[in-house]
Amino acid sequence: MIMRRPKLALLIGVSLLLGLLAGGYATAQETANVLEIHLASPGQGEIFYTAPTGVLTSVPVSGRVVSYEVPVDLSTVELTLNLIDADGEVVETQIPVAEDGYFHTWVTINTYTAVPTIEIHEFDLCLTCHEFGEVVMPTNVTQLLVHARTPDNLTGSVVRDIKLDHGEFRTLEVQVEGLPETSMPVQIVAGTTVYEWRPRSFFADVVDGLANVSIEGLTYADLSYEIMLTPIVIDATLYETEPQTLTLPAGSTVLPSVTLTARPVRGTIEGQVVTGMPAVGVEAASVLAVDLLTGSGYSAVTAEDGSFSLEDLPVSELVLLAQSSAGMHVPAQVDLRERVAHDTAIHLVNGGPDTLRGQVVLAGEPVPFAQALVEGLLPAQVDPLSGVFALAALPEAEPVEVTITAAGCYSQQMLVSERDLGLLALVLHPDTTVRQQGGARLYLPAETRATTSGDEVRLDEGVLWVVSQTPANAPGPTILAGDYRLSGQGASFAVEALPGALPRLYVRQGSVTAVHAERESMTVAEGQTLTLTGANSRPVDLAPGAGALLREIGGSVGRLELQPSVSERVQAALWQGMAAAARLLMLGAYAITFAGMPALVIAGIVMQLCRRATRRD
Repeated sequence: MIMRRPKLALLIGVSLLLGLLAGGYATAQETANVLEIHLASPGQGEIFYTAPTGVLTSVPVSGRVVSYEVPVDLSTVELTLNLIDADGEVVETQIPVAEDGYFHTWVTINTYTAVPTIEIHEFDLCLTCHEFGEVVMPTNVTQLLVHARTPDNLTGSVVRDIKLDHGEFRTLEVQVEGLPETSMPVQIVAGTTVYEWRPRSFFADVVDGLANVSIEGLTYADLSYEIMLTPIVIDATLYETEPQTLTLPAGSTVLPSVTLTARPVRGTIEGQVVTGMPAVGVEAASVLAVDLLTGSGYSAVTAEDGSFSLEDLPVSELVLLAQSSAGMHVPAQVDLRERVAHDTAIHLVNGGPDTLRGQVVLAGEPVPFAQALVEGLLPAQVDPLSGVFALAALPEAEPVEVTITAAGCYSQQMLVSERDLGLLALVLHPDTTVRQQGGARLYLPAETRATTSGDEVRLDEGVLWVVSQTPANAPGPTILAGDYRLSGQGASFAVEALPGALPRLYVRQGSVTAVHAERESMTVAEGQTLTLTGANSRPVDLAPGAGALLREIGGSVGRLELQPSVSERVQAALWQGMAAAARLLMLGAYAITFAGMPALVIAGIVMQLCRRATRRD
């Protein structure tokens, strides 16, 4: 039977709550509170929000009944839920309990109107020991009372305050200062904690330095937002803002504007170069970091303890290399987009104290795609702009066999004792196409895939290089690579387009004009490189060795190494056949030595014995 008695319900409900929490049962029942109710949901102080257009909120009620003092058949437990609103009106329901004590249900609460009141159970309350004052609950709070009882009057209870609220969306104006002009989408995020365990975020795009964020304001409670710029990388610089906190008072409709100032952040790499076990710092070791996207290089030299610091780095993916006379570091990639400040320890591969140096040239010009190899050591990549290489960690004063190889050129092997080889002139491979055009010579290795149309060459895959000749102002060939059209006067440059790597341009001498369909033409000057993809690429300066390190990471030399000519292959086959015959002769000699010699010795002994026997006779 439903009865509307708010004051009586409030009195009984509050009396029940305080009586249970304070142990206010009659003396005969004080030992009966042995059941414990552990609520998983809702949590204490948890807030449930409804959308501005909704009025009903579903609240999960789940937990477990346990008894630690006496054995209890949990399947016999009678579990009662009571919801008490701000006016003291109560709604009651019973839910089943599983054999292991777990329970779960949902209750639906109307956040705008009072819940109906029904008769509550007549619990035995100790009203003589406690006095109850007037209890006024906030209009947006509903109290949940969960009570458990067994047939033999073992009891337990738990209370939760469920906070309910609803709000309306409001527009927050956010101004952003300090951002460069960019076509990339930039967003503002306003985040708050809707539930204590779940964040809620609102986003808006920044247009001309202004963003209008639609956020929700509540009716009964203040709500705080943390407003910030979503971190974004523009032209290899990270832009972020210090978050600002804005608190919306309950029921507020007028919002102040917020101003954010974007802060540019560049990357840093710090660390120590060490060698040996235990690790010892290496002084005067060279450290080189190269941006894999643009090709720009950054270098440093270690201090006495092997420490180094590289600052003002692009927020990009870089490759890091260290080397000294004590050894060489295997190149490793560092992604500053994930963490703008990187700390690392670089362990050198142990080697000898010597460094082999030289400069590879072809017809008097540096060869941009070459490497020096010594068995057992990391290869030394030739710098594409100068042709210089340095092969570290060689043994001291010991002859080594060095192989110098380049795409489109013969490989040359030499046994050297000195460590400064000076100029090394490679002989042009017969299969290389050489075109004379104006004041430049164009080299196309046989494995380079390119098509020629008039004065234009379309590079599809491989490498090519253009060597300037007199007169210096004569126009050279036009190269189409990636998204760019490349041309220069009096320029020596190299272009590579490798599978799995970004196409690049290296300018060794003069300047090259690069034209992209989506942007104005640009000039790539001497000593610069340009990544030939996308409209955002820009020329950057190469640190010494940066271009070589880029090619080493790309693995381009291995892909582009040419096969020997027919005559070389025939000659190599003859030498291999002679070597095989020599090995057979050596095996025969070994057989004679280790099998024939004992037989000769035995025969000699038998012969001597026979002579002695003959003399006695």
